[in-house]
Amino acid sequence: MKQISKIGVLLLMAGLLLLSGCQKEFSEIEEPSVEDVIKPNTNLATLILRVTFKDGSSDNLIDGSSCTSLKFPVSIELDNQILTINSEEDIEKLKSNYGQLLDDIDLVYPITVILDDYSELVVTNEDQLENLQEDCFDNIDDRDIECIDFVYPFELAVFNTETQVADVVKVSDDKNLYYLFNDIEDILVTINYPITLILSDGSNIEIHNNEDLEESIDDAEDDCEEEEEDREEHREFISHLISNVWEVSLFADAKDETLSFTGYTISFGTDETLLATKGGNEIPGEWEFDIEDNENELEISFDTDDSPLIWLNEEWEVVSSNETSVFMEAPSEIEGLVKKLTISVSQSNE
Repeated sequence: MKQISKIGVLLLMAGLLLLSGCQKEFSEIEEPSVEDVIKPNTNLATLILRVTFKDGSSDNLIDGSSCTSLKFPVSIELDNQILTINSEEDIEKLKSNYGQLLDDIDLVYPITVILDDYSELVVTNEDQLENLQEDCFDNIDDRDIECIDFVYPFELAVFNTETQVADVVKVSDDKNLYYLFNDIEDILVTINYPITLILSDGSNIEIHNNEDLEESIDDAEDDCEEEEEDREEHREFISHLISNVWEVSLFADAKDETLSFTGYTISFGTDETLLATKGGNEIPGEWEFDIEDNENELEISFDTDDSPLIWLNEEWEVVSSNETSVFMEAPSEIEGLVKKLTISVSQSNE
């Protein structure tokens, strides 16, 4: 058989079937040996399936698992109230309205969760949900590739090797594509290229063949693993900030001003609020942790114009940290100098 590219090979086979429909017997159609056909049990078929798993990370605040999504509405108990959550937007409102109380969310059972294969499961108690969370954690490396997505819609040609029926299918979302590739044992699939993929940074890649598609997903998976490692480090760092009360153990610009902070303690709230305390006086503020140009930045902003706290109002580069201290730097207003800030776990907090 001569090589016929893309969607044409499967449509050709369908045409052959139609032409032979009036015959009592017809010869068996030969399986096409073309590079455009995606066969079962290949790396590319598996990668496509993993890209199309349902991503359940948007409601992790409540269900604690990226392998499950809540089927709304759900009810939660928070701050001695029963609240109804109808959408992901409601979850975002929780973050802004309840701040430090979010660690005390309790689900009201039963709930229905959507698994990463789009099936639904009724969960009747916390133990059952925790089992799902543990299973997700244990198998996370074999699940969803979150750092790359298909841009829909696009067309596929599908040939059923058992029924010898060919068809053109337009896929409109991950769920459509997942179901197709989850049942690929008896079908051959050809993608009508070009298609577009979108990366987690918002950039697009135009794909022209199976080789490009496999390479792009493989590369994104590697990037995804690195990003997840970074996210885990950032989560641990933020958790460390929030879980402790801090003191300024070093502040130096043109000269060492550390003694000016004697008696102050600093607390980082889960809602990105700051609170400095000294002798019963409280000075509020805000903080934010971010990554800019591969640098970890901690922005501190106290609501005051008075020293010494105003000296801390800066975007600090987090140079390093350990269990007891965080070491930071920022450009000085004096040319050639670098401001240095170290905060350490307060002795009263140890």
